Amino acid sequence: MTSAKEHGLTISLSTVATLIPVLTVIWFIIQPALLSSVTEAVAADIQIQVKAQTAPLHNAFKQLIMADINKLKRLIARLEYAQRHSTDWTAEDAETLADMHIELEALTEAYESL
Repeated sequence: MTSAKEHGLTISLSTVATLIPVLTVIWFIIQPALLSSVTEAVAADIQIQVKAQTAPLHNAFKQLIMADINKLKRLIARLEYAQRHSTDWTAEDAETLADMHIELEALTEAYESL
């Protein structure tokens, strides 16, 4: 009887000894997948929190850019009116108007990218 028990114990120990490297390999294969899924979940949570916390700043920044766009449009309209109705229109005024158009395009692109 003892030899059967010893034989069963030997088979069990050898089975466990054989399975340890297999389980180690399986763990090293599964571990990156588990870590990447946890990392993606944490990154998604952080992204949601950052968006929620920066939303007021984002909206305020959009309003400031829109205010600059509107102000610049009014200045451009004044200069274009002066260009059409004034006799003392200078090359410097034309350069200023061109710079304002460029700035308006840049601000509009910035607003649209937000």
